[in-house]
Amino acid sequence: MEPGDNVIDLAKERRRRGPRFNGGLMDILEVSRDLVCLCRQGAITAINGAGARMLGAATTDELVGRRMDEFLVPEYGSMLELFLSGLASEDKAVPTRILALDKSVKAVEMQTFRAREIAPDATVVVCRELGAQPEAAGQMDEADLNFRLLVDNGMNMACHVQDGVVRYVNHAGVALLGAEGPEALVGRALLDLMDGPSGVIVDGDGLRALAEVGAVLPLTLRTALGDTVAVLARFTLVPSASGVEVMMEACPTGL
Repeated sequence: MEPGDNVIDLAKERRRRGPRFNGGLMDILEVSRDLVCLCRQGAITAINGAGARMLGAATTDELVGRRMDEFLVPEYGSMLELFLSGLASEDKAVPTRILALDKSVKAVEMQTFRAREIAPDATVVVCRELGAQPEAAGQMDEADLNFRLLVDNGMNMACHVQDGVVRYVNHAGVALLGAEGPEALVGRALLDLMDGPSGVIVDGDGLRALAEVGAVLPLTLRTALGDTVAVLARFTLVPSASGVEVMMEACPTGL
């Protein structure tokens, strides 16, 4: 094998699995202007200087041991718990608001990443300040937050698909497919989750057609263990400025 033969494949796999972390994470990210903290079971175990300043602390030591959800306005606390437990998608940043020690409120974009290289329960939280518009940000995102909480905790599988690629799966969907977490499903083609020929076209045009018809379809999905599960699925078109986005809701036929 010549050097470089697998560079492209390895790069694709790296992007699919997301960022990787090691013990030197905080030293590396001390130069960041964004809040970066490492959490274990929801508690801060390490945080960079920018994060301490954003949370209104004089030193990083003041924050170690405190729960990260203490620094979110109350309506966002339950959402953070879903992220820290791995039950919510980490595919993109979520607008939220930080409540600092001095009671000031900052509008931020928050994103979380699982950090299994450090520990099985480790999560890295990144917050980027949006500017001095906390009230507008809160009003704009409150309805979306409530919707996300309902979807994340729904009894049926909910799967957001863009141009045939899975972008989000709720907790019920992760459990239904026997996956370790949403990161095992996000980024995969919807077709890969189906067992054998289904007669359903799941490219952009096919998904649009399914959503426009609105019919309930029988599908067979493949679980992480290689088993199959029969479901009834319905596709709903999601307004989008780019590509075709749909929400697939699926319920096991045995229920």
